Amino acid sequence: MGEWIVAVHILSGGKSSRMGRNKASLPIHLDTFSSRLQKTFTNAGFFIQETRPDIVPGRGPISGIHTALKNSTCNTNVFLACDMPVVDPGFVRRMQEIAGDYDAIWTCQDRMVGFPFILRHNSLAQIEEWMRVEKTFSLQEVSKKFRSLLVFPNEKEKPGLLNINTPEDYQNFLTRNAGGV
Repeated sequence: MGEWIVAVHILSGGKSSRMGRNKASLPIHLDTFSSRLQKTFTNAGFFIQETRPDIVPGRGPISGIHTALKNSTCNTNVFLACDMPVVDPGFVRRMQEIAGDYDAIWTCQDRMVGFPFILRHNSLAQIEEWMRVEKTFSLQEVSKKFRSLLVFPNEKEKPGLLNINTPEDYQNFLTRNAGGV
C-alpha cells in the first residue's frame, strides 16, 4: 500500500435515471457536485483516489466499490456518493475515529445503511466473492457480509447527508442554499 492511509472515492457511475441527467456534473454555485466534494475533502486533508471506469459494469454501486478497491493504494477507503454534495469531512473523521478494527463502517439512517461508508482494503476479496455468486447488489445486502460498525449521525450531521436524486430534490436544495453552501 502507498504512503496514504486513507483514500476517498467519489462514486459517480450511476444511471441518474430519476434525475434525468448526470448528477456528478450538476452545478452547485460555481462548481459541480463532484468537484465540490473533491475540493472539500482535499482541503480537509484527505487523499482523493482517481476514479476509473468500472471493471465489472452494471452492478450498481458495487461495481464502483470493486473498481475503487482494486485500484486503491490505501488500507482504508472512504466512499462518497456524488449526489451528496455537502457531506461534512468532520462526520467522516468521526467514523474513522471510532472504526477500531472493523472491516466496514456504515452510515445508518432509518434502519438503512448508506453513504458515506468506509471499507478496509482487505474487503476486496469479499466483494469479489459476492459479485461472483450473488445476483442482487444492494448496499443493504453487501453490508451484512462484513464485520461492520454502524454509525448513526447526530442532528447536526444529518443535513450533510442530504441525497439529491430527482429534479425536485435538486431545485429544493438550490432554493435552500441560494446564498451558498
